[in-house]
Amino acid sequence: MGAKPKFDVPKIRRQFLNSNVTLRDLARRHRCSYRYIAGLSSQERWFAQRRELNAQKETALNEALVAKVTERSEELAQLKVATAQEHVARSLQTGERLHGLLLNGLAAVEAQDVRQIKTVIDAWAAWDKQMRQGHQIEDKDVQKPLVNIAVMAALPRTRTTAA
Repeated sequence: MGAKPKFDVPKIRRQFLNSNVTLRDLARRHRCSYRYIAGLSSQERWFAQRRELNAQKETALNEALVAKVTERSEELAQLKVATAQEHVARSLQTGERLHGLLLNGLAAVEAQDVRQIKTVIDAWAAWDKQMRQGHQIEDKDVQKPLVNIAVMAALPRTRTTAA
């Protein structure tokens, strides 16, 4: 009888632990019997080791993900503070400009300056259009009235008598 063939057991073990290969596929790859691989697996508790190794890998991935999310959250929090302060500053600036525009409009009405009133109305309309575009507010959402007043006014009047 010939000598027993020697198999690279550490290599077989590493392949099993680091993948989801079955014992049958592993035996086929290394040209040994399934019974031999199953015996090694049973003696050295390969399935328990593989579960533990997978759990460790998953824990490490989760910890890395949590660290990355925490880091990104801190970055975003700093950006939000700066963005919030910038937003307040822009809002105050816009409010001051609108206040000035309204004061100019009131002065134009009191002075009965039609040209100045038109300028104020045009400025207000331009600002309104810009704000609607910036905030994506469309007038398309406004529904048309069900009754056309011009058509109703053109209809002949009829008298109704009380009974």
